[in-house]
Amino acid sequence: MKNRWFSSLAVALSLASLPLQANELLRKDNLKTLLQEVFSDNLLQALAQQAIDTLERTIAPDLLVAKFLEEMPNEPVWGQLAKPYDLFSDDEIADLAAMFTSPLYKKFTTEGTSSMMENYQTIQTVFSNLAQTAEEAAPVLKKEEASSSIIEVTKDNFASVVENSSMPIIIDVYATWCPPCKKLSPILEKAAESNPSIRFVKINVDDEQELAIRYHVRSLPTLLFLLPGKSEPSMNSVGLLSERALDEKIAEFKKLF
Repeated sequence: MKNRWFSSLAVALSLASLPLQANELLRKDNLKTLLQEVFSDNLLQALAQQAIDTLERTIAPDLLVAKFLEEMPNEPVWGQLAKPYDLFSDDEIADLAAMFTSPLYKKFTTEGTSSMMENYQTIQTVFSNLAQTAEEAAPVLKKEEASSSIIEVTKDNFASVVENSSMPIIIDVYATWCPPCKKLSPILEKAAESNPSIRFVKINVDDEQELAIRYHVRSLPTLLFLLPGKSEPSMNSVGLLSERALDEKIAEFKKLF
């Protein structure tokens, strides 16, 4: 009788645990969906490139991203990725997953980028107007700009400098408020001096939003490698590059012309 009671209890506990296991699996599926949307391909590529540059390796970032996606659902990687979301309930995780995969959010992440850039331009214009009319507290000395071998591209000179160029081109898409862009700038200057057969140019995303949107730029800094007569880049690179990593990219680019 006693054995039969323990057996019944074991079955009952096993059955009771089934909904819990199902909830855990559903939560993991929803969280995996959420994280795959949060960690965009551009972000993963940039993080992989930073790891490669730090270790000064010659691994392709695509390879690291593919390996990361394989490791993502497994321990201990999954446990570390999931832990920050412990403060969210199962229902909240499900709602977040639904929101990030909704058509509206997809539209916001694609078309909303141009809206944000337009807002940045509007804010900058307002600040410029305020700065012109505000009372000056003290004179501001302008820093003397050093000469650069990299051409600043705008929509006005884009056709002559880029589209009609007979030289291969490397475009640096940057922003003045972007710390990695500032670190990359002297590295690009040195590369431009060492590679006179390539035209180095730069595009400020805040000033030239249409050009940034044309090349689908979402992360900064972004380098675009264009062959003469081609409207689409033959190569691109996202994130900060070391001098060695940039030289390797340029060597790879040179094999195309």
